[in-house]
Formats: sequence, structure tokens, C-alpha cells
Amino acid sequence: MKIFSNIFKKSGNGKPLIDDIRATKSGDIKYRYEGIVLDPNDAVAWNNRGFAKKQLGDIKGAIRDYTRAIEIDPHYVTAWNNRGNAKREMGDYEGAIQDITRAIESDPGYAVAWHNRGYAKGEMGDYEGAIKDITRAIELDPSDADVWHNRGFAKKQLGNHKGAIQDFSRAIQLEPHYLTAWHNRGYAKGESGDYHGAVLDISKAIEIDPEYANAWNDRGYAKKQLGDLKGAIRDFKRAINLDPGYVTAWHNLGNATRESEDYEKAIKVYTKAIQIDPNYVYAWNDRGLAKKQLGDHRGAIRDYSRALKVDPECVTVWHNRGNMKRQLGDYKGAIEDLTRAIEINPKMAIIWRNRGYAKRRSGDYEGAIRDLTRAIELDPNDAETWNNRGYAKKQLGNRDGAIQDFTMAIQIEPRYITAWHNRGNAKRELGDYESALTDFSQAIEIDPNFAYGWNFRGYAKSMVEDYHGAIEDFTRAIELDPKYVNAWNNRGDAKRQAGDLSGAIEDYSRSLEIDPNQSATWHSRGYAKEKSGDHDGAVHDYTQAVKIDPNYTAA
Repeated sequence: MKIFSNIFKKSGNGKPLIDDIRATKSGDIKYRYEGIVLDPNDAVAWNNRGFAKKQLGDIKGAIRDYTRAIEIDPHYVTAWNNRGNAKREMGDYEGAIQDITRAIESDPGYAVAWHNRGYAKGEMGDYEGAIKDITRAIELDPSDADVWHNRGFAKKQLGNHKGAIQDFSRAIQLEPHYLTAWHNRGYAKGESGDYHGAVLDISKAIEIDPEYANAWNDRGYAKKQLGDLKGAIRDFKRAINLDPGYVTAWHNLGNATRESEDYEKAIKVYTKAIQIDPNYVYAWNDRGLAKKQLGDHRGAIRDYSRALKVDPECVTVWHNRGNMKRQLGDYKGAIEDLTRAIEINPKMAIIWRNRGYAKRRSGDYEGAIRDLTRAIELDPNDAETWNNRGYAKKQLGNRDGAIQDFTMAIQIEPRYITAWHNRGNAKRELGDYESALTDFSQAIEIDPNFAYGWNFRGYAKSMVEDYHGAIEDFTRAIELDPKYVNAWNNRGDAKRQAGDLSGAIEDYSRSLEIDPNQSATWHSRGYAKEKSGDHDGAVHDYTQAVKIDPNYTAA
């Protein structure tokens, strides 16, 4: 908040205040002292010397002088107000509120006191109380730009961005060069999603004061949100040039650099932020994200772990470390971390979703369904959650329930290729091949380079005895992924069903070149050889199938 210029007004009881608002020289104290020597019982003189001391930074001395003024005149509302302000600057907010309340009780029409008490309440985090008091100050004196500004700030803290913007706008109307009003209005616009408006307002603040590092930083953030990463980086660098120890600007520069996909440079920038403030949790966290992007997963986990030493209650870091462990296949560790994140904040749907995904990957499909159901309760519009729950249901044999979930995912995100593919698979497993073909075709239409879609559509075509259509689809899958073993096997099966035994043997052979440890493929090639009259070759292949899997009874 902007510092209040509050003690230069007259109080309701007619006692004068200091007229010289720049009482900052030591000579002023001497001058005020001379007044006290002339009349030690002059409350105004004590009050004025207290003000002069406060301007010089001697807050304790100021409080002593204000206290003496009050002892001389217990109804001196200005002294009560001034002592309250001094206490506020010392961090004694309760004492400040008590003193300023005394001023208000003596003079309910004292707008400055209402304003100052609201300010103190705001610094205590009582923004509702701050708004009530400052609103009363506005009713008494609507011409004070500071009052409108500070009420706007309190509203902003409560998330009332529209109301905050209105108040900041009124402050700007009253004082067109009010730097922090322009800045805070821009900030409020950014928080409400109006980043274009934010850039315009904060640019005005920079125009008023080009050395205002905070404004450069916040304009950079708004530009980053608009996707103007180059402009954001320029602004963050300008903020750092003005204030080399500005750790938030360093952190934001790291984020913009990371989003520009220059991960190595981003790590260097985050490291600088950490050097400035080793306890800056999000610098550690975001450096971990950059390391993850470079494939340094262990380094990422180390950074997340360091962040958690700084703040063991940071839900974002627990979530990120859990996800990293999941990607490394450490499902137990992932579940433990994500569980801790849920304990800290049980209302974040994405954490329930990711823990459910980790449980699904570990084979705990029932646990996965429970977690994913909770995620859906918290956020029913996340297609990925519906898709993952559908997959878990399918693994437990509940294909009808799976199809319902995949359908919900598709309704939310009509181009969700994985959901179309998964629904097609569930339908295929139920024997609904025609409908499965439609879903696989939709997946391919969304992404013609989706090899899995071509393979599974080919399989569905095989099940309806469209072997030539199936062969075409398997061929396309192989073109997209020449090492796609299942596509080679499936095309071999389709060729065999179509009577092309030599073509089938060629495909099985290619599959075995890629992965020679497939007992079923050895058996299939053996069968094709047997049908083509190569009995010795068939025996060889059947023997290989049994060597790989002694329990393979088909051979």
C-alpha cells in the first residue's frame, strides 16, 4: 500500500497539526524542543516533535513524545492517531488499532483515523475490517486518492478484482500520476485474466517511474501470460538491472526462459535465484522442472527434495516429486508423495488424478478407481480423469462402465484420441467390432500418424473377416513404426487367414528379428510352415516356442 499522508490534516477538535510536511531535518527537532522548553505542558509541541522524530526514523522516540502529548491532553485525537500510526510502523498492530480507535471514539468524523485504522487492520490480514473502516473514511472524505487506493488493495487481497479495479480507477481520476494505483490496477487486471489491460496499466506506471523495478517485473509476468516470452524476458532483465538482488525477477526470468525451452539457461537463472535466497522454494521446484525437461530425472528429484526441506508443507513440490517418481517407475514412492500432497490439500483434483494414475500403473485398479472418482467429484470436466478411470474399469473387466467413462472423456474433449482408441478397444473386447471400427477410424482421422489406431482398426477388420482391409491397416501401422511387433504379427495372421502363407511367414520372421523371445509368434510361424508343407521348419518353430515358454501348451 502507498504510505498514507495522514497527519497533515486538521482534527475535529480544532487542534493544529504540523504544517511542514517535510519535517526531516535535525533542526526541526531542535525547533520543536524549543517549543517544549517554552511550555512543557504544550501537548501540540510534544505531538509535533514526535512527528519530527518519526520522520527521522526514531519511532520509539516519537511514541514517547506522542504519549506525553496524550498525558497532557487525553482528548488530543491527533496524538492518539499519530501514536497509533507509529505503533503500526513498529509492527504493533493491536496497539495501533487501540490508539486509533480512541481517536475515532473522541471524533467519529475524523476521516484520517478511520483510514489509518483500516490500514492497520489490512496489515494484520483483516481485509474485511479494513474495507469497512476505509469505506467510512471515503464517506467522510471522498476526495482522498490514498483512501480509494487502499480500499482497492484490500479488495484485491480478498479476490474482489472488479471492485479493486473500480477503486484504483477512482484513485487515478483523483491523482493521474499515482504510481502505485496504476501498478496495482494493472496487477488486479492480471489476476482477473485481463493481461492486455495489465500491460497497459503497468506500462503507465513505468512511464511515471522508469526506475520502478516491481513494475518491470509485473509487466514481464503479464507479457509471459500472453505468450510474449521475448518481451517478458526483456522486462525481467530490466527489473534485475535495477535491482540485482530481486529474487522474484530472477525466478520469473527462469520461468520465461524455461517456457522458451532453453532449459540449460533456465537452470543457470534458477541457480542465481537460489544463491540470492537459498530458501526460495519455487526456485528449487522450478529448477527441478527444467532438469526434468532435460531428462535429468534424478537431479529433478534432488531439487524437489531440497525444496521440501525448506517447506515441508508445499503441496506443489510433493505433487511434482510424486509425478517424477511415477515416471521413473517408482510407483510406491510416487503414491507416498502424492498421498502427502493430498493430506496437505485434499481439494486438488489433479493430485487425486495422478495418484490414481500411479495406482493404475502399479496394478491397483480398485484403488485407482477410488482416487479417480474423487478427482471427478472435485473436477468433473477433466477428460483425462474420465479416460484413466475408464481404463482401470476395463482392466477389472467392467467394460460397460469403461465405455461410459471413455464416452464422457470424448464429450468433454471431442478430439481426445486416446479416449476414442480406448473406447474402441473396450467395444472390441465386447465383440462389438463394427462400433469399434468407428471409434478406431475416428482416432485415425484425428491423427493419421497414430500407429496404434491403424493396428487396432486392422484387428477389428480381421474379426469381421475383412482381411484385405486389415492388411492395409497393419501395413500403414508398420510404415509409421517399422519396429511395431504386434503390427507385424497381426498382418501375418491376416495374411494367413487370407491364404497367403508365404507372406504370413515373412511377417512372423520380421517380428522375430525385432523380438526373438515371442513364444506365440514362433508357434504362429510354425503353424504357417506346417500348413505350407514345411514340416521340419514347423517342428523347429514349435520347439523354439516351448524353449521360450515351457508352459506354452499351444505348441
